Amino acid sequence: MSGRSAGDPWQRYADALGHLHAARAAVVRGRAGELARQAARQETVTELAAEVALGRERLAEIATDLRAPLAPGDLTPLPGAPPLPWDDGAADARARLAAADAAVVEARRVARLPQLLPQWSSQLARAAMVYLGFTVPAIVLVALTFQVKGNQSLFLFFVVGWPLVTAIGGAIVLSRVSLPRERPDEAERLLTRLRPPRAHPWLGVLIALLATYLTQQLLETLFGAP
Repeated sequence: MSGRSAGDPWQRYADALGHLHAARAAVVRGRAGELARQAARQETVTELAAEVALGRERLAEIATDLRAPLAPGDLTPLPGAPPLPWDDGAADARARLAAADAAVVEARRVARLPQLLPQWSSQLARAAMVYLGFTVPAIVLVALTFQVKGNQSLFLFFVVGWPLVTAIGGAIVLSRVSLPRERPDEAERLLTRLRPPRAHPWLGVLIALLATYLTQQLLETLFGAP
Protein backbone atom coordinates (compact mmCIF):
# COMPACT_ATOMS: atom_id res chain seq x y z
CA MET A 1 0.00 0.00 0.00
CA SER A 2 1.49 3.31 -1.07
CA GLY A 3 1.92 6.23 1.33
CA ARG A 4 -0.57 9.04 1.39
CA SER A 5 0.33 12.21 -0.49
CA ALA A 6 0.63 15.59 1.23
CA GLY A 7 -2.49 16.76 -0.57
CA ASP A 8 -4.57 13.86 0.74
CA PRO A 9 -7.43 15.23 2.90
CA TRP A 10 -6.96 12.39 5.37
CA GLN A 11 -3.29 13.29 5.78
CA ARG A 12 -4.12 16.92 6.34
CA TYR A 13 -6.71 15.88 8.92
CA ALA A 14 -4.16 13.67 10.71
CA ASP A 15 -1.62 16.50 10.75
CA ALA A 16 -4.18 18.95 12.11
CA LEU A 17 -5.23 16.44 14.75
CA GLY A 18 -1.58 15.97 15.77
CA HIS A 19 -1.10 19.73 16.08
CA LEU A 20 -4.29 19.95 18.15
CA HIS A 21 -3.09 17.25 20.55
CA ALA A 22 0.31 18.97 20.84
CA ALA A 23 -1.38 22.33 21.54
CA ARG A 24 -3.67 20.74 24.12
CA ALA A 25 -0.69 19.06 25.81
CA ALA A 26 1.12 22.40 25.89
CA VAL A 27 -1.91 24.06 27.48
CA VAL A 28 -2.15 21.30 30.09
CA ARG A 29 1.55 21.64 30.86
CA GLY A 30 1.18 25.41 31.07
CA ARG A 31 -1.77 25.11 33.45
CA ALA A 32 0.12 22.59 35.57
CA GLY A 33 3.11 24.91 35.69
CA GLU A 34 0.90 27.87 36.62
CA LEU A 35 -0.80 25.84 39.33
CA ALA A 36 2.60 24.79 40.65
CA ARG A 37 3.76 28.43 40.69
CA GLN A 38 0.58 29.52 42.47
CA ALA A 39 1.00 26.72 45.02
CA ALA A 40 4.63 27.72 45.61
CA ARG A 41 3.65 31.37 46.03
CA GLN A 42 0.85 30.44 48.42
CA GLU A 43 3.31 28.36 50.43
CA THR A 44 5.70 31.34 50.53
CA VAL A 45 2.89 33.64 51.71
CA THR A 46 1.94 31.14 54.42
CA GLU A 47 5.54 30.90 55.60
CA LEU A 48 5.94 34.69 55.66
CA ALA A 49 2.66 35.10 57.55
CA ALA A 50 3.82 32.55 60.13
CA GLU A 51 7.13 34.38 60.52
CA VAL A 52 5.31 37.71 60.94
CA ALA A 53 3.07 36.20 63.63
CA LEU A 54 6.11 34.75 65.39
CA GLY A 55 7.81 38.15 65.19
CA ARG A 56 4.80 39.78 66.83
CA GLU A 57 4.99 37.25 69.66
CA ARG A 58 8.71 37.94 70.10
CA LEU A 59 8.11 41.69 70.23
CA ALA A 60 5.37 41.28 72.84
CA GLU A 61 7.61 38.95 74.86
CA ILE A 62 10.62 41.24 74.84
CA ALA A 63 8.42 44.25 75.66
CA THR A 64 7.17 42.38 78.73
CA ASP A 65 10.70 41.32 79.72
CA LEU A 66 11.97 44.90 79.39
CA ARG A 67 9.02 46.27 81.35
CA ALA A 68 8.07 48.48 78.40
CA PRO A 69 4.57 47.36 77.37
CA LEU A 70 3.55 47.96 73.79
CA ALA A 71 0.83 50.48 73.07
CA PRO A 72 -2.23 49.21 71.14
CA GLY A 73 -1.06 50.84 67.91
CA ASP A 74 2.60 49.79 68.09
CA LEU A 75 1.99 46.65 66.02
CA THR A 76 -0.24 48.32 63.46
CA PRO A 77 1.04 47.73 59.91
CA LEU A 78 2.70 50.72 58.30
CA PRO A 79 1.24 52.28 55.13
CA GLY A 80 1.79 50.07 52.13
CA ALA A 81 5.01 50.45 50.16
CA PRO A 82 4.99 50.67 46.35
CA PRO A 83 4.16 47.27 44.85
CA LEU A 84 7.07 45.09 43.79
CA PRO A 85 7.32 42.13 41.42
CA TRP A 86 6.54 38.86 43.17
CA ASP A 87 10.12 37.63 43.55
CA ASP A 88 11.39 41.05 44.63
CA GLY A 89 8.50 41.44 47.08
CA ALA A 90 9.15 38.05 48.68
CA ALA A 91 12.88 38.79 48.97
CA ASP A 92 12.12 42.21 50.48
CA ALA A 93 9.76 40.65 53.03
CA ARG A 94 12.35 38.06 54.03
CA ALA A 95 15.02 40.77 54.36
CA ARG A 96 12.74 42.84 56.60
CA LEU A 97 11.97 39.83 58.78
CA ALA A 98 15.68 39.04 59.09
CA ALA A 99 16.37 42.67 60.07
CA ALA A 100 13.60 42.48 62.69
CA ASP A 101 15.08 39.29 64.15
CA ALA A 102 18.52 40.93 64.30
CA ALA A 103 16.99 43.95 66.06
CA VAL A 104 15.37 41.69 68.68
CA VAL A 105 18.71 39.95 69.31
CA GLU A 106 20.45 43.33 69.67
CA ALA A 107 17.71 44.59 72.00
CA ARG A 108 18.17 41.56 74.25
CA ARG A 109 21.94 42.08 74.26
CA VAL A 110 21.57 45.72 75.31
CA ALA A 111 18.88 44.81 77.86
CA ARG A 112 21.39 42.60 79.68
CA LEU A 113 23.73 45.58 80.18
CA PRO A 114 23.47 48.07 83.09
CA GLN A 115 20.81 50.73 82.54
CA LEU A 116 23.24 53.60 83.23
CA LEU A 117 26.05 53.99 80.70
CA PRO A 118 25.66 50.46 79.28
CA GLN A 119 28.68 50.93 76.98
CA TRP A 120 30.97 51.25 80.01
CA SER A 121 32.36 48.03 81.43
CA SER A 122 33.88 49.60 84.56
CA GLN A 123 31.66 49.69 87.64
CA LEU A 124 34.08 52.15 89.24
CA ALA A 125 33.66 54.66 86.41
CA ARG A 126 29.88 54.28 86.55
CA ALA A 127 29.93 54.89 90.31
CA ALA A 128 32.11 57.97 89.82
CA MET A 129 29.57 59.48 87.42
CA VAL A 130 26.74 58.94 89.93
CA TYR A 131 28.72 60.48 92.79
CA LEU A 132 29.73 63.42 90.61
CA GLY A 133 26.04 64.07 90.07
CA PHE A 134 25.61 64.33 93.84
CA THR A 135 28.30 67.03 94.02
CA VAL A 136 26.15 69.55 92.12
CA PRO A 137 23.95 70.46 95.14
CA ALA A 138 27.07 70.62 97.32
CA ILE A 139 28.77 73.05 94.93
CA VAL A 140 25.66 75.25 94.92
CA LEU A 141 25.52 75.23 98.73
CA VAL A 142 29.20 76.10 99.00
CA ALA A 143 28.68 79.03 96.65
CA LEU A 144 25.63 80.26 98.60
CA THR A 145 27.36 80.03 101.97
CA PHE A 146 30.75 81.26 100.78
CA GLN A 147 30.55 84.49 102.76
CA VAL A 148 29.59 82.71 105.99
CA LYS A 149 32.68 82.24 108.12
CA GLY A 150 33.21 80.29 111.33
CA ASN A 151 29.93 78.42 111.26
CA GLN A 152 30.59 75.06 112.93
CA SER A 153 27.34 73.52 111.72
CA LEU A 154 28.17 74.30 108.10
CA PHE A 155 31.64 72.89 108.53
CA LEU A 156 30.28 69.60 109.93
CA PHE A 157 27.67 69.45 107.18
CA PHE A 158 30.22 69.75 104.37
CA VAL A 159 32.84 67.54 106.02
CA VAL A 160 30.60 64.81 107.46
CA GLY A 161 26.96 65.23 106.47
CA TRP A 162 27.13 65.71 102.74
CA PRO A 163 29.79 63.02 102.14
CA LEU A 164 27.50 60.56 103.97
CA VAL A 165 24.52 61.69 101.90
CA THR A 166 26.58 61.26 98.73
CA ALA A 167 27.80 57.80 99.70
CA ILE A 168 24.41 56.48 100.81
CA GLY A 169 22.34 58.17 98.11
CA GLY A 170 24.80 57.19 95.39
CA ALA A 171 24.82 53.58 96.58
CA ILE A 172 21.02 53.47 96.40
CA VAL A 173 21.03 54.93 92.89
CA LEU A 174 23.73 52.52 91.78
CA SER A 175 21.78 49.56 93.13
CA ARG A 176 19.02 50.51 90.68
CA VAL A 177 20.80 51.74 87.58
CA SER A 178 23.60 49.18 87.63
CA LEU A 179 21.15 46.35 87.09
CA PRO A 180 20.05 45.32 83.59
CA ARG A 181 16.61 46.28 82.37
CA GLU A 182 15.74 42.71 81.41
CA ARG A 183 14.50 40.57 84.27
CA PRO A 184 17.26 38.11 85.20
CA ASP A 185 16.61 34.39 85.31
CA GLU A 186 17.08 32.34 88.47
CA ALA A 187 20.77 31.65 87.83
CA GLU A 188 21.48 35.34 87.23
CA ARG A 189 19.56 36.29 90.39
CA LEU A 190 21.69 33.88 92.42
CA LEU A 191 24.87 35.26 90.85
CA THR A 192 23.73 38.83 91.64
CA ARG A 193 23.16 37.87 95.27
CA LEU A 194 26.60 36.29 95.49
CA ARG A 195 28.32 39.11 93.59
CA PRO A 196 26.20 42.28 93.88
CA PRO A 197 27.27 45.40 91.94
CA ARG A 198 29.88 47.29 93.94
CA ALA A 199 28.87 50.81 94.99
CA HIS A 200 32.34 51.99 96.12
CA PRO A 201 30.96 54.28 98.89
CA TRP A 202 34.48 55.44 99.79
CA LEU A 203 34.63 56.99 96.33
CA GLY A 204 31.46 58.97 97.08
CA VAL A 205 32.96 60.34 100.30
CA LEU A 206 36.21 61.26 98.53
CA ILE A 207 34.44 62.99 95.63
CA ALA A 208 32.16 64.94 97.97
CA LEU A 209 35.12 66.20 100.05
CA LEU A 210 37.13 67.08 96.95
CA ALA A 211 34.19 68.92 95.39
CA THR A 212 33.68 71.00 98.51
CA TYR A 213 37.36 71.79 98.90
CA LEU A 214 37.99 72.64 95.25
CA THR A 215 34.89 74.82 95.03
CA GLN A 216 35.96 76.71 98.16
CA GLN A 217 39.45 77.23 96.76
CA LEU A 218 38.09 78.42 93.41
CA LEU A 219 35.78 80.95 95.05
CA GLU A 220 38.59 82.26 97.24
CA THR A 221 40.79 82.64 94.16
CA LEU A 222 38.11 84.55 92.25
CA PHE A 223 36.65 86.69 95.00
CA GLY A 224 39.17 86.53 97.81
CA ALA A 225 38.80 85.02 101.26
CA PRO A 226 35.69 86.21 103.10
